[in-house]
Amino acid sequence: AATVRNLQANPAEKKILPGIRYIEENYNHELDLSMAAQLCSLSESRFRALFRQVKGMSALEYRDKIRTDKASALLLS
Repeated sequence: AATVRNLQANPAEKKILPGIRYIEENYNHELDLSMAAQLCSLSESRFRALFRQVKGMSALEYRDKIRTDKASALLLS
């Protein structure tokens, strides 16, 4: 999974970084987009839009990708 550490430093990415970190640290829980948005000092709709712009997928799709990547890694180990 792509992690926070290998993000490029553009302004939109910097703005949503706390939300990305929140999703990566809580991928195994129900996704609370309002919390992710709050951590970035953004409205939920603005967070959703910026997230899709930066990651090319929704926050939910990103969370599911992390889950899939973690499950694949477990199956391989």
